[in-house]
Amino acid sequence: MAKDLPRKGALRKLGRFRDWWSYKVSYLFAPFYFLLIHFDGGILDALQIMAGMLGYFVATAAFGHVVNDFGDLESDAKAGKSNSCQGRSKGAILFALIGLAIASVLFLLLAGAKALAFGLAGAELLLFLSYSLRPLRLKESHLGLLVDSGYAHLLPFGITAIVMAGQLDEPVPAGFLLFGLALVWQAGAGLRGITGHELNDLPNDLAAGNRTAVVRMGRERASRWLQYWIVPVEVGALLMLLGTLTLFLWLPLAGLVIYAAWFAWKFRPFARTNQGTSPIPSVDRWDHFLDLFYRKVFPLLVLAGVLIVAPEYWPLLPIHLLLFHGPAKRSIPKAVIRQEIRKGESGTQVHVEGCYLTSRLTTRTDINIRLTASLDGREVAGKWIDLRYEPNQFSDVYRDRFDFEETPVSFRMRVTLPPKEAKQARLAFSVEARWSPPDECIELHRETVKPGINA
Repeated sequence: MAKDLPRKGALRKLGRFRDWWSYKVSYLFAPFYFLLIHFDGGILDALQIMAGMLGYFVATAAFGHVVNDFGDLESDAKAGKSNSCQGRSKGAILFALIGLAIASVLFLLLAGAKALAFGLAGAELLLFLSYSLRPLRLKESHLGLLVDSGYAHLLPFGITAIVMAGQLDEPVPAGFLLFGLALVWQAGAGLRGITGHELNDLPNDLAAGNRTAVVRMGRERASRWLQYWIVPVEVGALLMLLGTLTLFLWLPLAGLVIYAAWFAWKFRPFARTNQGTSPIPSVDRWDHFLDLFYRKVFPLLVLAGVLIVAPEYWPLLPIHLLLFHGPAKRSIPKAVIRQEIRKGESGTQVHVEGCYLTSRLTTRTDINIRLTASLDGREVAGKWIDLRYEPNQFSDVYRDRFDFEETPVSFRMRVTLPPKEAKQARLAFSVEARWSPPDECIELHRETVKPGINA
């Protein structure tokens, strides 16, 4: 039993810290930074609130991921996905959840939260439980999208604003308008995130028998809903929010304009064939544009704008940079690939799964990705090869292992070798990036296997 108790390293893995630290936490401080221009406390008071909110974000996010993984144990096993709760006792998981819930309350106390904030925090924990666990398990209903958006975006952002607003002596001018626009914006961001996630995970959900909202709606209907309703509402609310913020801070809106110009030049659309990272390429570009802005740019713009007005809070800037812009790991592989050889009635089969990042290859914008298998120098084609671009066990490897935010391209390939060929032939598998003209190539991965020896 002792080995089941969540030690420091085990708790980090159980709570999947790398999944959400750089993804969500940084921009949740935006309302805290903004309200500092109306705050009469000193830097020590601000640091105490910041520490309390940071602890609250960490505790509740870890709580939610533990609950979600525990509720997904059976379905993840059916889909062949990894799960942080696998192999852990129910007692250890319950112990971790109770500890995280208590920690979230204590951190809110440190931040000086009032009764309303504690009530919303309790509602957030209940949403986590109702979303993932039976008998409700709202994850497998149409309400799942709204519930996920609520606990992952609306409530934490709103709680931050309410905790800070509760410590102001006077109400903020246009405060209710700002708060309302922020909630609409966060609802859109949350719905975009969970709808896109369920679209990408649709093959796994179908294999596991999960009845998520996207499974119920179907890919085409969910894609239209995402492209023509969710993204426009999110972007519209963001622009209205930043426009209203110019009553106090001009830097966020000006920064968005500059960022958009930089993004358009830096990340020109890739002309890719044979593959895709999103069900809707235009939405994929919006995902990259918005998520990068939220995580890396927006909170810094708000904080910088505040420091122009209230420079006494300057220590918050190096703290923010240290927490969310620290040195990144650079040992990021271009591709992560694994193959398995199986012997069947129709011959030997080589099953290959993997993922790769196009941004790790080249700055060229006209690249085409080719995945090929060659048998003794002859490319395998037709009925002997089955290649599909879909989520697999490596779909989250870059985010889990390397804290890298880009969504990789995931694929599965099955190559069938006739019995006579399998005994002596060599199978060469390669992933290449090519463009023309000129006829150039960058190789991501190449490996040669001898099926006959290992089968």
